[in-house]
Amino acid sequence: MTKPGEWNEKAVFDVRSYIDTRVRMLFAVFNRRESDELIEVFKNRMEKFSEKTLRKVFDRCESELEKFPTIKQVLGFCYSEMPSQGWRFNYQPSFDDNGIPCLLDPDPYCDSCREPWSKHPHAKCQTVVNERDARRMYLPQNCPEGRGFLSAIRGGGGKLLPGVDLEQSARNLQAQAVAITKYHREPGEEG
Repeated sequence: MTKPGEWNEKAVFDVRSYIDTRVRMLFAVFNRRESDELIEVFKNRMEKFSEKTLRKVFDRCESELEKFPTIKQVLGFCYSEMPSQGWRFNYQPSFDDNGIPCLLDPDPYCDSCREPWSKHPHAKCQTVVNERDARRMYLPQNCPEGRGFLSAIRGGGGKLLPGVDLEQSARNLQAQAVAITKYHREPGEEG
């Protein structure tokens, strides 16, 4: 039993009841008659999203839209609010076979089908292809390619583009901007 003002860690977020409440709020905000069938459609289509995503989406619907949203609009908001699936931050600190520090991906992607190793074999790819050693990620100073890149930067005097003077390029662009604004006149303006 929790006391007033204490956080109940065992409280479970009920997604379906939250969606029900927020959709009813949207009906009220947009002055529309409630439909239990439509609420059920919203619940069935949106129950897979996280609490954080749902909160952002319903807040966005209330503040940005001018009329009651379609399920397609709301699902579009849900997908835009979700974090990218392309980035995974589950690398573990480790060492390679030569004792060099690296980060180890517990479930790297196959080079052929771009699916995690744990999903192999499947219809498109029967064996894991690991030509790029995707399991390990090194700091630039700890791998041969990174050391070559760092030495190329140092060899160019610390410039990313050897032979290009970025400061002179910036001055040229600034002079062009001044010239354009100096000679640009609004329609009907006499010079």
